[in-house]
Amino acid sequence: MLQAVRRTATQSLSKGPSQIAGNAQLVPTTNSSLAPQHSGSSRFDPAVLRFLVCPLTKGDLRYDAGKQELISEEIQVAYPIIDGIARLVPTAGRMMEAAEFPAS
Repeated sequence: MLQAVRRTATQSLSKGPSQIAGNAQLVPTTNSSLAPQHSGSSRFDPAVLRFLVCPLTKGDLRYDAGKQELISEEIQVAYPIIDGIARLVPTAGRMMEAAEFPAS
């Protein structure tokens, strides 16, 4: 089961947004009110972890404050946190190296 989920994760991570969205088109906007607001003080609130799950496994996530990532240890995928917002989409995740995991 774990190998099947990991294979799905690898396939999802290798696809671009247009392949995942199917025929949907991403349309750029010039409306500045919709543009992301960047403030240096935006930090991820670890209290929301109880509501978040990995989008691929639906399992728990671990917060790495140093790297600003949410980690699915089950499939070894790390999702970035940018400006305090977790990017929990398969294409945003990265496959982690074995050296990034503590020895069991």
